[in-house]
Amino acid sequence: MLFLVAGEFIGEFGGEVIATQELNRRKRLYDAAGVGERFCFVFDLKCGLQIDASASGNNTRYMNSAVARANVTAVLVNDHG
Repeated sequence: MLFLVAGEFIGEFGGEVIATQELNRRKRLYDAAGVGERFCFVFDLKCGLQIDASASGNNTRYMNSAVARANVTAVLVNDHG
């Protein structure tokens, strides 16, 4: 079992950065394919962009950062200056 200290870095949410319009298009495709919310792993950057980890993400997409029942806290880091 792995024990973590509060505030410890766990990992980087990996995926493709997309605009809201593209996210909406993808959600329609996921719904049409019958996978809907079960396959949609998206992190909202709150600036009109999201990170879609549905097809190209890593294991951090399975962490729960939902507001209602979060077990992790997201911290936005700009590592590109």
